[in-house]
Order: sequence, then C-alpha cells, then structure tokens
Amino acid sequence: MRDAAKRATSTPLSYEPVPPEPSIARWSAFSPYTVENSDHRRVKRQNGRVAAVDSAAFRDVCGRFATGVAVVTSSGADGPSGLTANAVASLSLEPPLILVCFDLASRTLPAVRTSGRFAVQFLAHDQEDLAARFASKLPEREKFDDIAWSDRAGVPVLEGTLGGLACELRDVFPGGDHLIATGEAVDAWTAAGEPLLFYRGDYWSLTDREPAPQEVDEALEP
Repeated sequence: MRDAAKRATSTPLSYEPVPPEPSIARWSAFSPYTVENSDHRRVKRQNGRVAAVDSAAFRDVCGRFATGVAVVTSSGADGPSGLTANAVASLSLEPPLILVCFDLASRTLPAVRTSGRFAVQFLAHDQEDLAARFASKLPEREKFDDIAWSDRAGVPVLEGTLGGLACELRDVFPGGDHLIATGEAVDAWTAAGEPLLFYRGDYWSLTDREPAPQEVDEALEP
C-alpha cells in the first residue's frame, strides 16, 4: 500500500524548456550561474541561465517536507473519479481558495474540467487502504466500489475522512509536468481523529504536541 501511495504523491515542477545540453536538461532564466549536477557547485555561464537540479535530488529534498495525504475526487461523463495526492495547499481566505496540482496524465483531471468541481479530502491515520486504492490503476469507477461515499455539493465525497472541501473550479495554470488548479470552497466539513502523515516514502504518526507561537500559527495557517 505504501508503494502505491508513494506513486500517487507528486511534487509539481516548473521550468522553462530549452534544448538540452550534456547532463543538463532544464534551465531557469533568472541567474548568471549554472549548477554542475555532480556536486551542485555554482559556476559562471555566459548566457545567464542556471541549470535546475536533477529530478532525483529535487524529489529527495521535497520528500523531507512532511505532509498529510489527500484524496481529490470529481465526477465526469464516466462517473466518479479520484486520485491520491499531497500536492495540495490552502491558497486564500478571502475568497476561500485551495490549489491542487494534477499530473498531466491524471485520469481525474478530465472529470474536473468537465464538471467544474472537485473535492479535497484529508485522510485519517487508519485510511491507508483508501490512499492505496485511489493511487492504484483501477478503473476510476471501480475505485468507489465497496466503500462509503456520497454526493455533496455535486462531487463524490468519501466518508470517514478528517475533513474536506467541495470546490468550484476557478483557474487552471501550467506548471511543468503538472497543471495547477485553484478552487473556491463552497462546502466544508470536519471530523475528529488523527491524520495520515507521509514523510520520505513512509507513513508516520503524531507523537508529542507542542503549541506553536501565535505569530507562527498566524503565518502558517491560511
């Protein structure tokens, strides 16, 4: 189950495509330096571009940022659809906006575009099976077989999650090998429980709790 969930979690990349050079395939146009892939030393380049780190290094670094696990659902012409993801984030309070990053090959993305709606649901610590199910290659409709779900605000919603948001699709932006979708929350719900946490390819549990300073709490929460 862990491997299936890991395949579904994705970290969006954003870069300006240019013709590849030996061992360096992607570039950013904002620095006069380039990065050597072997040891990440910075050296001067005449064309003013800087090389992006390779995807393995990028994934390794971003994997050290612990996240929750979400299931994003929608309903299209062929019925309900959903995927497991952690590339989600609150974006704005006024209006209440959330963003979700969809792989360009996502089978749920067409449903979102067709319906103009999606739901983001945050999984509880005992819902590893749902993370694996929605990360799998099962036909989309079969992912919803034999599990408890209902329609809420025009989107399929899974039962037993810690909370979720039903959203109206607002904008879609390109983001490398992903599309970044923003949605305005039109319905919200919560439940008691502990979150399913994902860190460096494994599931983790909460241990000790320590109150955050007020300024940190205000800075990190939407």
